[in-house]
Amino acid sequence: AQAIGAALDSTSVGTVLLVLGLTSWLSTARILRAKTLQLRELGYVEAARALGQRTPAIWIKHIVPNVSGPLIVVSTSSMASMILAESVLSYLSVGVQPPTATWGRMLAEGQRSFTAAPHLVVAPAVAILIAVLAFNLVGEGLRDALDARDRA
Repeated sequence: AQAIGAALDSTSVGTVLLVLGLTSWLSTARILRAKTLQLRELGYVEAARALGQRTPAIWIKHIVPNVSGPLIVVSTSSMASMILAESVLSYLSVGVQPPTATWGRMLAEGQRSFTAAPHLVVAPAVAILIAVLAFNLVGEGLRDALDARDRA
């Protein structure tokens, strides 16, 4: 992501989102593939196949509802990672270019006057911390709420 951001002269918000999206979808795809492979071997999917249901109907009725929970959880966890990645890219001056304000750029600019005005560094750092922590806690809560094993 940093190399692509550095290769482009003017990095916009759309470019950063595109780069982060293109580099982060593989882990989500791996998790969804593993869950789908696990689900297709379960008894109720085999029974639906034995009863003559077609593959699209099995996907809609059985696979997609059971994969949507992990997808939501992975998405919230990925949001925390994307916030950190964008902050790092902006801190290194290869993210979104000024005048767009980002927490990473605020950290980099506040670092110059840290001894005189430490709040210029503390405020964006706390904002990043709270945002990342919030997305992680929401992901954990959704994982606990959507976990089918706890309902039985």
